[in-house]
Amino acid sequence: MLPNAAEAARMREWCRNCADYWLNWPRWLSDILAPILLLFIPVLYVLTFFLLTNAIWAYLISYRWASLWLASYGHYVVQTFRWWVTISCAVIQILQGRYATALFTMCWLLIHIAVCMVMPSNNKEIVRAFYAQSIGYRLK
Repeated sequence: MLPNAAEAARMREWCRNCADYWLNWPRWLSDILAPILLLFIPVLYVLTFFLLTNAIWAYLISYRWASLWLASYGHYVVQTFRWWVTISCAVIQILQGRYATALFTMCWLLIHIAVCMVMPSNNKEIVRAFYAQSIGYRLK
């Protein structure tokens, strides 16, 4: 059953947002994973890891395979827990006496926002794929 015009517009907007999350998936996941990794691994290695992961994602995965479920629910999980994880990891680092790393951990989310604002995204094909998935079409 196809949705009416208002529902279709709302669904397209939701699919567009999910496509943005999908294209930036490693960066969104880094909101939770980077503060945890910074507890154990030096900053330079964490930055290198996420830069490489993002490059691999952008060139090999994101346009070839798209999951509406992972994009929508994964983003919900990240949005729910990112501040809790970031603040608790920064407090642990302060208690360990690693003040510079704690400051970097707290700034990680701001760095993520800045990177997402600078990096353009062309997500028209992913929006179409997500819209097709949302109304029940199976993609090959």
